[in-house]
Amino acid sequence: MRTENHYSIFAKSDFYYCVSIEYVREVIKTNSLIITPAQTIGLVGFLDFRNSLCPVLDINAIIQNKKWEEKPIGPYSLMVLEYESTLFAVLIDRFVESLGTDGENGSSEFSFNNKNGQLLIDKTFRYKGMALNRISLEYVKSVILANIKSSGPQQDTINLKIETYEDSGDEIEMICFGIDHLRFGIPITDLVEVIEGYSVEPLFRIHPFLRGLINLRGQIIACVDISQVIGLPPP
Repeated sequence: MRTENHYSIFAKSDFYYCVSIEYVREVIKTNSLIITPAQTIGLVGFLDFRNSLCPVLDINAIIQNKKWEEKPIGPYSLMVLEYESTLFAVLIDRFVESLGTDGENGSSEFSFNNKNGQLLIDKTFRYKGMALNRISLEYVKSVILANIKSSGPQQDTINLKIETYEDSGDEIEMICFGIDHLRFGIPITDLVEVIEGYSVEPLFRIHPFLRGLINLRGQIIACVDISQVIGLPPP
């Protein structure tokens, strides 16, 4: 199947968008998003997709040059894309269809008259009497995702880094544990003890990260909750 002029179409608000079908990994519906406080234009949060942490974007927010302000109520429909080894997802209202479009019918007449819209949308087609806007994945990768990578840590949030890790060849034994849909690991050499059945003495709210104190055989230790740092709902 030829893919250069074959597109996957999705609807978001009152607009139709398309991307080349060769870059579409999956269309999914999920409640499992790590919603981050609005800090970067168009960034909704992050998705744990097949053990890869990928950013989730709102195309309309990027075009309007604003931070995502919608209420975080799922489930979310997402189109997961991979462009030049970069994985990310976009919010969609619904997947419409996949079809071939004659590339010569593309117009330079943009549906959006602002700068962000003209940079993000590289071509507009006519589709069922409406404008079908082709997303520039190169712009998303080189500008939008680059801004997310370079953004510094924000107060009360974790600075989630988007990186590619190479295998160093060192074998590290890990103890793994899960919180909600996420999996974490710590080196086994750092583990002292796994305990249960102890009551946590709450402290005044210094930070949601610090849940309280535990009296472990006469030794007072701090109890922390990393789920609050990465944006999971409170227990």
